[in-house]
Amino acid sequence: MRRFIITISACALFAQCVWAQKTTVALNDSIELQYEIISETNKTARITKVVLATLSRLTIPSDIDGFHIVEIGAQACYMDANLIEAVIPNGVIEIQHEAFRDCTNLEKLSLPPSLRQIGKGAFAGCALREVILPDGVQSIGAAAFSGNYYLESINLPQELKFIGSRAFAWSQIKEICIPEVIETIEADAFRSCSRLERVIIPKFLKRLEPMTFNNCTNLQEIVCNIMQPDEIHKTVFGQWDVVALEGFRTGEDYVTISTSIEYYCYRIKGDFSSVYPTATLRVPKGTKAQYEATPEWNRFAHIVEMDDTGIGSPSMVNGQCSMFHDLQGRRLTQEPQQGVFIRNGRKVVKGN
Repeated sequence: MRRFIITISACALFAQCVWAQKTTVALNDSIELQYEIISETNKTARITKVVLATLSRLTIPSDIDGFHIVEIGAQACYMDANLIEAVIPNGVIEIQHEAFRDCTNLEKLSLPPSLRQIGKGAFAGCALREVILPDGVQSIGAAAFSGNYYLESINLPQELKFIGSRAFAWSQIKEICIPEVIETIEADAFRSCSRLERVIIPKFLKRLEPMTFNNCTNLQEIVCNIMQPDEIHKTVFGQWDVVALEGFRTGEDYVTISTSIEYYCYRIKGDFSSVYPTATLRVPKGTKAQYEATPEWNRFAHIVEMDDTGIGSPSMVNGQCSMFHDLQGRRLTQEPQQGVFIRNGRKVVKGN
């Protein structure tokens, strides 16, 4: 019996070594890709390394040596300053953590409809200006797009369920429409988005974590569809001076952040924000009194109920939260019946 177990273990160890073996292929004189097999049976593989010699545009093939590429591995293209544009093929389901982190010149990104997960820090520290996320994306990891200081536009897909801590922190996003099916938005998710003007919060969101919109100093309108508001932490909105600490403290001057990847503590100082006296908080009809009686929500000086026509609420297309812009980037109050316009980051052409 013991001999039989040892034999099986040795075979399993050998199988793991074969599974983890990496192969390098040259696409041309300027691009090398390294991949490893995920499943021989399903003929699937992940990209583990990208080497760009001179080219600035990367188009990853959907198949290599008969294997379907379904994952972009951790740090596959980490800190590649040559990269300006990346095209991810259809079939890729997951982009793992830090896959394109600190590609400081990466400006253009094409993501496939097959994509479901974006790992932590996957595109942190890049130079992206606009990101169109496929409809099927369900999870955006911590710091996935943080530090993209030129990022002005991103859509949140209607199947999105998870947004990690600092996912979009320190970007230039102007509007956020949170989808109805969202389950978790971790702390710090939109921290220091200094040009953020408008936020739409769905009615089924159970909790806003501390620091979610901290230091979003340009907020002008919050559309909150929650029918029964709960008390929120005083750092959700506003402009708080925070200092990261080692260890944990309790009390009014401290906030402890718990996320999917870490725990940390901030010391917080006075709120210097102009958001509460100047921004408009739009709430469902018949709920203004509840918001005025709920701590922190009641700090907003302008609480306005939305009327039955939906004015002040996000536009809805097939029951989904949608935002419309003209080709110059100006927000439209409703969907045009004809012409060319932008809906949730995508160009739409309607005939007569």
